Amino acid sequence: MFLTVFLSINGGSPESTFLALVFGYAYYLYRIATDAPHGAGFLKQIGRLALVNIIGFGGAALLLLPFLEYLSRSFNAHAGPFTPGLDIVIHRRDLFGYLVPLAAGPLGGGNGVYGYFGMTATMLAVLAVATWIREWRSRQATVSADLVPFFAVAVVLMILKRYGISLVQWIGYLPLFRMIVFYKYLEPLIGFGVAVLCGIGLSHVIGRKLHAKTAAVAIAIVLTMFVCGYVAFLPYAADRPNAWMFFGSTTTGLVVLVVAAAIVLAAAGHRSEGASAGAVRDKTLFAGPALMVCLAGELFLIFIYPMFYKYSEQPDKSVNAFSRAPYITWLQQKDARTFRIFARNGVLTPNWPGVFGLSDIRDLDAMYDKRYLPFVRAFFPPQGPGKDLFDRFTGMNLDYSFSSPSARRMLQLSSVRYLITDTPFASGRGDLQFADPVFNLVYNHEVQIYEYPAILPRAAVFYGVETELMDDDSLKRLLDPAHDIFQRAVVALSTISSDSARKIDQINGMPPRKATAAYIARQESREVDIEAKLDQPGLLTLNDTDYPGWRADVDGSEVPILTVNYLFRGVLLEKGAHQVRFRYEPASFRWGTAVSVLSLIVLVLAARFHPRLGLG
Repeated sequence: MFLTVFLSINGGSPESTFLALVFGYAYYLYRIATDAPHGAGFLKQIGRLALVNIIGFGGAALLLLPFLEYLSRSFNAHAGPFTPGLDIVIHRRDLFGYLVPLAAGPLGGGNGVYGYFGMTATMLAVLAVATWIREWRSRQATVSADLVPFFAVAVVLMILKRYGISLVQWIGYLPLFRMIVFYKYLEPLIGFGVAVLCGIGLSHVIGRKLHAKTAAVAIAIVLTMFVCGYVAFLPYAADRPNAWMFFGSTTTGLVVLVVAAAIVLAAAGHRSEGASAGAVRDKTLFAGPALMVCLAGELFLIFIYPMFYKYSEQPDKSVNAFSRAPYITWLQQKDARTFRIFARNGVLTPNWPGVFGLSDIRDLDAMYDKRYLPFVRAFFPPQGPGKDLFDRFTGMNLDYSFSSPSARRMLQLSSVRYLITDTPFASGRGDLQFADPVFNLVYNHEVQIYEYPAILPRAAVFYGVETELMDDDSLKRLLDPAHDIFQRAVVALSTISSDSARKIDQINGMPPRKATAAYIARQESREVDIEAKLDQPGLLTLNDTDYPGWRADVDGSEVPILTVNYLFRGVLLEKGAHQVRFRYEPASFRWGTAVSVLSLIVLVLAARFHPRLGLG
C-alpha cells in the first residue's frame, strides 16, 4: 500500500492523484468497516492506513513540497473559470456516449463525455449488480458481496456528478475538491468502477452462478438504456455533418450487444437445463472466452478501427515527430539565448518550442506563477471566460496584431524578437498607422516570421532605476507611456532591503543612459551564466520569471535577487567586469529530499522490526 501512495503521487498529475487516493481511501474504509466493523481490528486497520500514508506522502516529499510551494504562489487555471461544485455539466443525452463513443463524432467532441464502456462491458456490469441483488435477497453469501455495492454506488454517484445532479454537486464546494475539474478527471474512475463490475459479471458467467432470469433482466436493462439514448440522441446527431458516424457506431454496438446477450443467455440456459456438471462446465468455460472476444471486438470495431483506420489516415511511421520544420531550423541558426518568440493562430503549439531550444512567452498549463497572467493581461484588453488570457496564454482566440503601443511594449519587455504567423502582420490599424513597418518580414515560406528589432536584451544592464511602493504600482508604471523602458527599470520598494535601496540611489546619482546588453554565456534550465562589464554601477536584469529558489552569485559571492519590472529577476552590480550566475536551488526541494530519505529509512526499519504492521 505504501507503493500505491508513493507511486500515485510521483506520477505527477495532482488532480488525478487526488481523486484516485480519495477513491482508494473510501474503498479501504468501506472494506475494513464491512470486514471488521467493531473492536480493535477496525482501529488497527485505521492505524495501518494512517501509517502507510504518512510514509507514502513522506517518500514523495521531494515532489510534494515544491508543488505545494508552487501552489501557494500560482494561479490555478482549473479553479478559476468554473462555478464551485458545478464545472461542466453534460446533457442527459450525452450519457449515450458511454455506450457508443462515436455517436456524435470523435471521442470528447460532441458527446460531452471523455470515456466510454461499450455495450458488452455495460451488460456484464449490470449483470453483476442484478446477480448481487438476487443473492442479497436470498441471503446467499458470495465473494463479490462487498465489492458490488461499493463499485455500483461509486459509479452511480460519479455519473450523477458528471450529469449535474444537486444531490452530489456539493462535493465540488469542499476544500481541495474545489480545485478539481471533475468532467475530465472523474472519467478514469468511472471507467475503472465499470471495469470491476464487468469483471465480476464475467466471473458469474464462468463460475456457473448465472440464472437465466437474472441474465434476461440485465440484458433488458441495457437494451432499454440503448433505446432511450438512441431516441434522445437521434435528433441532435442527425443534424451534424458526421451523422453517418452515429448510425455506424450505434448499429455496430447493437450487433455486439445481441451477440454478447446470446452468449450470456446460452450459458444461463445450460445451467438451468439440469445438464451434467461436466457439460455445464464446458459450456460456461466457452462463454468466458467468447465474451472476451466481444469486449475486444467491440473496442476494435467501435473505436480503434474507425478512428485510426477508417475515418482518419495514419501518419507515415518513418516520419519523426520531433523533426524540425524548416522555419524551426531557421530560428535555431540564430542565437536563441538573446531572444524569445511568439506564435499565433496555432502555428506553433505552446510549450513545444522548448523541445527545440527556443524560448516562448506563451504557455499552456494548469498552473501559472501568480504574476505571469496579470503581467500579460495588463498589455492587452481584458477578455471574458473561454478566451485566451482568461486562464491561459496560447496565442489563440485573439487578433494579436500588436498594433497598440501597450501590446508592443509587452514584446519589448519580454525580448520577443520573432513573431510567427500564417497570416501577415499589418503595419497598423485605424488611427495607428506607421510610416515604416513595425515588424520586418524576414522569412516567408511555409510560415511567415517577422522580426521586431526594438526590444530589450534578455540580459540587460540598466543605469537608472525607478522605485514604486508596491508590485501593482510597478506594473502600472510599466504601462505608463511616459516611462522609458529602455532607460529605467522599475523595482518595488516593498521587496528590497535598505542596503539595496542605498545602492539604487547610488545608481540613480550617475548620468542617465540607455540600457546595454550583457552576454549570456550559458543558459540551462537550472543555471544561467552571464558576463557583464559596467563602467558605472547598474542593475543587471535577466527577463526570466523571478521565483523562490533562484539564487544569484556575483564573482563567486551570493547576493540578493531583486524583482525587476514586476515579473523578472535582477542583481545590483558595481562598476567593473562581473561573472553572474543564477542558479535554481529551492529550499523546498532540499527539505523534500530530506523528508523522503527519512521516510525511506523509517519504512526499512518498520519492515525489519515490525513486520506485523503489514506495510509491504
